[in-house]
Amino acid sequence: VVSAREEASKIGVEIMKKKNGQIRIGRVFDGPAKVAGVEDGDIVTRVNGTKLHEKTSTDDAKDLIRGEDGTSVTIEFVRGKPEQKRVLQIVRRVVKTPNVELEVLEENGLRYGIMYIPRYSTGLTKEMKEKILVETTNGKRLDRFIMVKTGNPGGLLSEGASLPDLFIDIPAVSGVITKTRDESTVYSTSPIEALYLVKTPGD
Repeated sequence: VVSAREEASKIGVEIMKKKNGQIRIGRVFDGPAKVAGVEDGDIVTRVNGTKLHEKTSTDDAKDLIRGEDGTSVTIEFVRGKPEQKRVLQIVRRVVKTPNVELEVLEENGLRYGIMYIPRYSTGLTKEMKEKILVETTNGKRLDRFIMVKTGNPGGLLSEGASLPDLFIDIPAVSGVITKTRDESTVYSTSPIEALYLVKTPGD
């Protein structure tokens, strides 16, 4: 996934690898793939006739999907159980993806902020703070805050290191859980009665 300040001629999806070696679609951004009906969780089996296998890396899959703007790529997917096979021809376009996405859910009187972080890009902390402040104005607060970093390949150390301090600066956030590939880390600015983890498909 590229940051909002980068551009890539592709189809507008996040490519991830499951523990069993399958290449799957993560989030689907606004772009050709979304228009074509690609969904989060679809398993990619072939790209332009090339079969993907357990040794295919996410970088290999991205290289197969990427191409010149305006050219097409044929991708075979399987979805659901029982598996349904789909073959789509998608025209590549320049797709911009965000540094970070914030989804707010409300349940049982609590507000949950779920932040998706595809990589530690320039401006990530600033953009995250702006999104949180929008959701915590006029007396609103986020009772639980979850950072989902599954599939995050890394990036700028300075951006990653500054994230914990961000939540100390925003008292309207009561607790934070980050979900990484292998472990979870809890940041808290006040006592938390219950902690919640988000598991994404393939984890």
